[in-house]
Amino acid sequence: MTELAPRPRHTRGGRRALPYLIPASAVFGVFLFFPLLAVTALSFTEWNLISPLPRFVGLDNYAELLTSADFGQTLLQTAYYLALAFIGNFLVPVLLAVLTLGAGPKLLACYRTVLFLPAVVSSAVGAIVWQYLYLPDGGPINAALDILGWHGANWLNDPTTVIPAVAAAASWNSFGFNYIVALGGLSGIPAGVREAARLDGAGGWVMLTRITLPMARPTLVFVATAALLQALPHAFVPLQIMTGGGPDNASNNLFFDVYRTAFQFFQIGQSAAGSVVLIALLSAAAILQYRLMDRRSTYDLV
Repeated sequence: MTELAPRPRHTRGGRRALPYLIPASAVFGVFLFFPLLAVTALSFTEWNLISPLPRFVGLDNYAELLTSADFGQTLLQTAYYLALAFIGNFLVPVLLAVLTLGAGPKLLACYRTVLFLPAVVSSAVGAIVWQYLYLPDGGPINAALDILGWHGANWLNDPTTVIPAVAAAASWNSFGFNYIVALGGLSGIPAGVREAARLDGAGGWVMLTRITLPMARPTLVFVATAALLQALPHAFVPLQIMTGGGPDNASNNLFFDVYRTAFQFFQIGQSAAGSVVLIALLSAAAILQYRLMDRRSTYDLV
């Protein structure tokens, strides 16, 4: 009588893990995949939130969106927001983490507290404070520039300065978390590796570019991806309070435009189409960024 072959161990382990995966899968399905499918379905319809049923219009919403001149301007402004957010929410936190890495424990704790403090301030409160700082007459920023002999600007009413002004307010409110994460990744590098590199004659620049940053690559990839994906949501409240998309639509971005199209103009189908385009663009950008920053799975310390 032939004996049955034992089941592979990974199959038995997978079945034991299944009950633990079901709750997380259900949460993802309800709060991620189902809304994504619902938004995609709505993008092929015309609906104003009042009529009983959406009317199917096929690709008309996408055609209208992609042929609109305003949409092209909004895309450029969205890219501008993302570039500024990448500087404010990735490059600046990483640079500060590198500069404060060698500080003593007490001084480092002080740095962490001070730099993380803006993250606990409400976005609405922070936007109101920055709105006061940007006042053209009597605002602290223009007053300081006047003392230095420089001419101040009408920050929130000038199309050339409004996006950097809003992006600065959004980055101030959110970069502290990324600083803490970057500092944690840099601090986790084993001290023995640093000592070995110093014994081999590695200087400060070589230590930074060949040891510190490569070994902190996973953390830096996470911080960079988070900075990119959270840039537009973090700018939403400052944008709504400080400019409302103005002047003359100069501070609008695709994330804020989706909100206005849906809940101010009640064009749900066009808003859903814009959401699908935004999700596709951010997903492609995140995948490209991840592959560019994490090409190698091993550390190159040579």
